[in-house]
Amino acid sequence: MNISIKSFVSLCTMSVLMSGLAFAERAEVFIDADGCGLLTETGFMAGDLHQVTANSSNGNIKLTCSQDLDPTSTGRSIIYSFDNTGVICFAGLASTEDWHQVISRSGKAKLTCHFKD
Repeated sequence: MNISIKSFVSLCTMSVLMSGLAFAERAEVFIDADGCGLLTETGFMAGDLHQVTANSSNGNIKLTCSQDLDPTSTGRSIIYSFDNTGVICFAGLASTEDWHQVISRSGKAKLTCHFKD
């Protein structure tokens, strides 16, 4: 699959707009051109865009979204991934189990999803 980052993000945006609340209802993590949906200590949160970056090497695409959440209740960082949640990351029509999200103790959250060609 050869697709430019610009085309990939455009496809993601169109797909998310067409699917409406489908992602939020199922509580999967997602990244699109307007923002992302993250896991929190109390469940799922879809928020406004703070930062979405995309880069590609060897036909692989990495999408990253950062947001500010509440500080963690434990005072320690929290790491989520497919391995400990069973949740899949979506970007438009693409999905992957290769993702992780880190919430720092101060509440800085970063979601990274890897899409392989």
